[in-house]
Amino acid sequence: MVNVFLTGASGFVGSHVTPVLLAAGHKLTALARSDASAKKLKDQGVTVIRGTLEDTEVLEKAAAASDGVIHLGFIHDFTNMPYAIKVELAAIEAFGKGLKGTNKPLIITSGLIGSSPAPTELTPALTTGRGQAEHFVLALASSGIRSQVIRLPPTTHGDSDQGFLTFYIQHSKKAGFAGYLGDVENHWPAVHVKDAAELYKLALENATGSLKGGRWRSFQKIASVVAKHLGISTKSLTPQEAETAYLWMGHIISMDAVATSELTRERTGWEPKEKALLKDIEESEWYFAEGSAPKSCPFWKVQLSKASGLYAVQDSGVPPKSIAETVARRLGIPTKSLMMEEAIEHYVWFAQVFLTRDMVASRELTKSWLDWAPEAKGLLEDIKGSEWYFSPEAVSMF
Repeated sequence: MVNVFLTGASGFVGSHVTPVLLAAGHKLTALARSDASAKKLKDQGVTVIRGTLEDTEVLEKAAAASDGVIHLGFIHDFTNMPYAIKVELAAIEAFGKGLKGTNKPLIITSGLIGSSPAPTELTPALTTGRGQAEHFVLALASSGIRSQVIRLPPTTHGDSDQGFLTFYIQHSKKAGFAGYLGDVENHWPAVHVKDAAELYKLALENATGSLKGGRWRSFQKIASVVAKHLGISTKSLTPQEAETAYLWMGHIISMDAVATSELTRERTGWEPKEKALLKDIEESEWYFAEGSAPKSCPFWKVQLSKASGLYAVQDSGVPPKSIAETVARRLGIPTKSLMMEEAIEHYVWFAQVFLTRDMVASRELTKSWLDWAPEAKGLLEDIKGSEWYFSPEAVSMF
């Protein structure tokens, strides 16, 4: 048993990591900003320290008193990302001061958006945005810290998800079709939040190597599952149509992001066990509930040494069209191929950030290093069977 200090313990991912660590017999101390978060954590037997990510003295002291740190918190104010990154770097610096020379683990969270089209655990992080935090934490390995980065896919799905998928589904409802970019065969990596939580535990207990996790799906298949659920058709869109239909998300659903976590699996033994993305969409109630759409825009590794990155990838790359088809089936609406202008109109910033992006990520190193084996549903499977995504409570934070 070790005493772990967590930030973001009551958030979407953190609320799944916390019970996994407790079940493994670890003692937890967590940072809590609000009374509600503090109560939620105390009720689970977690020791609470009140404060925020800006309280660097609190963070340094808590890190020094721990046997390791898992940093899940982040200021999700995407109207002021420079400040959010500044706070992130200051928090990591505080953790580094508290853990310096101890050979204890420091695990931070990052994302796959903005990395290369087909990143692996050996792909260097960007030098801008949250990539700065990745480079910073990995450099702390020279200070006697077992630093690691877990990169989460843009779609970390499951009940209570308030991210991109809920935004896409709600705007597909509004548009009357589930849109995808007609001339782009792009992909989304994804992981079920329960499998991601297991990877954090394995990373804590191993704390070596470069890792990530997930599987990918064609977005056109995602669109098909969504369309089937909504009782609507899929539709091929131009980039402009995607922006019209999905506003900011029009760009996002055009991304091609095929990521593999094979190295992660090899290193950790991680095997995803929960629903894959398409199944999750097909079975989900949450994603198709009223009021689940995001309200703002989020903009979300590394060498084989003590400094390491883990890939929390279950689906290496889910085609946006497949997501659209899955959502459409659940909502009883058609899918629709969109031009970028249409996608922006309906999905706002999401159209630009995701609809046109293609990214396939692998978790093979993470799997092998930590023996991480995701067991939850993949993204499409999760959408297919989810109660959450189609429920009134499914309100996105964006």
